[in-house]
Amino acid sequence: MYFFFLLFSILQAEAHVDDKEKLIKNIVDLYRPLASEQFQKDIVLTLKKDDPSLNASAGHMPDGSIEVTVFGGVLEQLEESEIIFVLCHEIGHIFGKTFEGKLYRGEGEADYFAGSCVLNILHDIDSAERSIMGSLEKLYSAPIDYSLAETRKYPGIQLSYPDKECRVLSALRGLREEPRPACWFNPLL
Repeated sequence: MYFFFLLFSILQAEAHVDDKEKLIKNIVDLYRPLASEQFQKDIVLTLKKDDPSLNASAGHMPDGSIEVTVFGGVLEQLEESEIIFVLCHEIGHIFGKTFEGKLYRGEGEADYFAGSCVLNILHDIDSAERSIMGSLEKLYSAPIDYSLAETRKYPGIQLSYPDKECRVLSALRGLREEPRPACWFNPLL
């Protein structure tokens, strides 16, 4: 009897991973036309299911296409709503915004873009906020009080990872179409 329960549990987990893979493919497919229109490039999705890293990445391939890579830890450890934020963050690296003629694809900008991307997929602000908070809290293994980031001012534009509070604030500001937070985006200083 235990064997059948174990087999059923394994099959259920595999089906759940398949649903997550479909979700990831659908999100990438949603942004493919925009990449083609803006950059005349395709987005290539790579799933590294055997790598247990809780990570994803985006970058340019030698052939000129854009690669979004998702590692196995994302599929195994994150809920679907959390995966949406992770994918939206990576896509945010592709569609960074310009400021004074320069293209910024840094981490804060990717989080900012992710906020609007999550809303575009979930169509509900409360669900989008839960997606953002849930994924970042799981990635940092702790609750996050983003109000701490409201008082910080970074001198210039930070391209590396802002602190966790600033990351949440950036995504929530992008979700609400509010200005980018000064904890990573302060170009006039």
